[in-house]
Amino acid sequence: MLGIGDVDIPQLTVTPYDGTTAATLAVLAPDGTTTHPATTTADGGHTWTGVSVILNQAGWWVYLWTVSGTGAGAEPQQVYVAANPLPGPPITTDPTTPVGQVRLLSTDLSDTAPLLTDGQIGAFLTIEQGNVRLAAAQALDTIASSEVLVSKVIKTQDLATDGAKVAAELRARAQALRDQAADRDAAGSLFAFDIVDYNPNSWIEAEFGELGVAP
Repeated sequence: MLGIGDVDIPQLTVTPYDGTTAATLAVLAPDGTTTHPATTTADGGHTWTGVSVILNQAGWWVYLWTVSGTGAGAEPQQVYVAANPLPGPPITTDPTTPVGQVRLLSTDLSDTAPLLTDGQIGAFLTIEQGNVRLAAAQALDTIASSEVLVSKVIKTQDLATDGAKVAAELRARAQALRDQAADRDAAGSLFAFDIVDYNPNSWIEAEFGELGVAP
């Protein structure tokens, strides 16, 4: 998802093409104003690229390519620009704190575009009775279930362009954290047990020993 201030580079592929192909670009902003950025071409007229467009308004932007010569016609393209969210309070990324640890495990560490607020992460910690791994799993599941948050993950972390694939990866990570939590006690230590020698006849040997008789 693009936001105000982002830069977009419109591009057009013309098929068929030859030396007679020509293309011009008109950009219609959400407020109705139109500009005509310069364009460049490659592959003898196969690929046309417009000069970078600075997206300074929220709403739909329309790119209208007009092709003459071989492959003549008009090709509109659209891109939606979302209004940037209002700046919020600073987030907690200190890894010595429970909220910071949840952010670390869920990779929600961006100061400029956090996926979740500290309050939301605090709620996950409350729900999971302070278990950091389970709270991080809840955070990842919430992100995976939200189309808007998945889009933010794609934009801020460049994981993939396939939202469904990103959501599946997030859910897999959440399950891995739950599996880790199941192997640990309330203090976060791995469950363990000691192996000790056991002699089922020890009590008999003790009785005979007191009587001075070999068993």
